[in-house]
Parts: sequence; structure tokens; C-alpha cells
Amino acid sequence: MKHAYLILAHGDFELLQCLVSALDDERNDLYVHVDKKVKELPSLAVLKSQLYLIDERIDVRWGSVRMLEAEFALLRAATSRASYQYYHLISGADLPLKSQDEIHAFFSAHQGQEFIGYSQYDYSKEVMRKVHRYHLFDDHFKGTGLSFFLMKATRS
Repeated sequence: MKHAYLILAHGDFELLQCLVSALDDERNDLYVHVDKKVKELPSLAVLKSQLYLIDERIDVRWGSVRMLEAEFALLRAATSRASYQYYHLISGADLPLKSQDEIHAFFSAHQGQEFIGYSQYDYSKEVMRKVHRYHLFDDHFKGTGLSFFLMKATRS
């Protein structure tokens, strides 16, 4: 069972190499999107995996549609090269908590099932700050605080 790791990277390339090394396994292929704002591409090394730095580089901004464009670029690169049992979309600042043997055993035991994250942490303040606003013109007014709250209409 082959897995594709789709990695969105924007900095801290020493940590990114740690991630790549932790995922380096003959059962994995690694696809890395490096943010277009990065001037010099990192030098990453693997021993067992296939590693692909994708050519389509996008200027990613949090909360922008460009993040989705980068994710789709990773997915296009992976699906055009091979067919995988699982596709894992992660950040270049993530690290696995389990070994590759444990990860692959888990997915083998649950083959065909899909998983989403769940937490009991109260995210309401973060959701209000990040999701309940329109971030218009994020490419042109970055850092100006120009955003609009979504307001729930009420009847009087």
C-alpha cells in the first residue's frame, strides 16, 4: 500500500528536512510545494522514498484561495505520477508522532476508511477571528487590518 504525502512548505527548512527524513520510507512518495515567496529552494534528501519538489509554485497566503491552489497543485502532481491508497496533506512544520510501521499498520487495518480530525478544545475564539470574517483583497492590503465581520441578521 503506497502513500503520498503532500507537503506545503514555506520556511524552516531544517525542520522540513526532519519531516522528510521521518517520512522517508519505500512505501511513501513525498510531494513538496515550496511557497513562491521563498527565493532559494531547499536542498532535501531521502534514501528510500521518491521526493518531488513540484514546479508549480504559488504565493500562498493564509485564508486565501491560493492555499487551495497550492493544495490542488500538489494533488495534481501526485495523481499524474501514480495512484496511491492514501493522500496525506500536511504542513512542512508537521512531524509524525508514530513510526512509519505503525502508520502503515493502522491504515492497512482500516483500509478504505477516511479520517478527519476531532478535538474537544474550544476553538470558538479562533473561529471568530479566522473564519467569521471576509478577508477581501488579501494580496493587496496584507497587514492593514482590512477585513469585514460576517454579521448574523436579526429581526426586531
